[in-house]
Order: sequence, then C-alpha cells, then structure tokens
Amino acid sequence: LELGEEARNVLYYLSNLFTNQSLTRLINSGTSHDVNVHPMNSQMFVFTHQSFVEPINIYLYSSDGSMRSLTDHNKALLAQVKMSPMAETFSFSGARGDKVWGWHMPPSSGTDKRAPLAFLIHGGPQNSWYDEWGYRWNFQT
Repeated sequence: LELGEEARNVLYYLSNLFTNQSLTRLINSGTSHDVNVHPMNSQMFVFTHQSFVEPINIYLYSSDGSMRSLTDHNKALLAQVKMSPMAETFSFSGARGDKVWGWHMPPSSGTDKRAPLAFLIHGGPQNSWYDEWGYRWNFQT
C-alpha cells in the first residue's frame, strides 16, 4: 500500500483491511513507488525507491523485513559528491488552513558553522517537495 505521508510516499503492509492494527510501515525514509508483488511468491515484491541523496533504484523487499537494491547505477558518481544526508520535515498552516509540509536541510559541513540559506518555494500546483531525487529540481544543487 502506497500512501502520501509527511512529504514522503511511504509503503505499508496491510494484513487485514478491516482493522487499523494490521497496518505496518515498511520503510521510514525516502519515497517509494511502483510496487509489484512477485507473481509466484507473494512474500516479496519489487519497487522503486529514492531520496534527496539517492536517485531512483529498484529494490526487492522480502517478508522477513530485508530490503536489497537490485540496481545502483550512480554509486560511483555519488561517491564523488558531498551531500547533506539529514532532512527534517516541519509543517505550518497554509492560506486556507491546510497543512503544508516543508524541509530543513542543514549544510553538509555541519550545523556548528554559519552557512548561506537557500529558501526554495515550490510553485505547484502539480506536486509538492517530496523526499525524492530531483533530476529537474534538486535541493542538493
């Protein structure tokens, strides 16, 4: 089950449609899409996953809770770049009282030093800023 939650697209496992106690969050960071259950083995599925610091890759998730990457095309390139791995969400009330999510990303050099501030505003209305890699708009650049 894919749900938009706190500026992420989160995967949940739902064991019983009629009780909310059966809802288990599978992944706690990044954004996941394109879930496909294995046709011969319902105990595993493949999906795409990405975050602010990781371009989209394909993963295999097994019912024992293990997750492994099936692709990692940009590993060598990403090793050459220093990015801020920390991203914290915050929320505020919008013009009509709607909850609006924002992101705070401390500089990769650490939070004990002064650094310039980039204030990025998403113009919408297509989408909001998710914890996902952006090929067009990327916080890290």
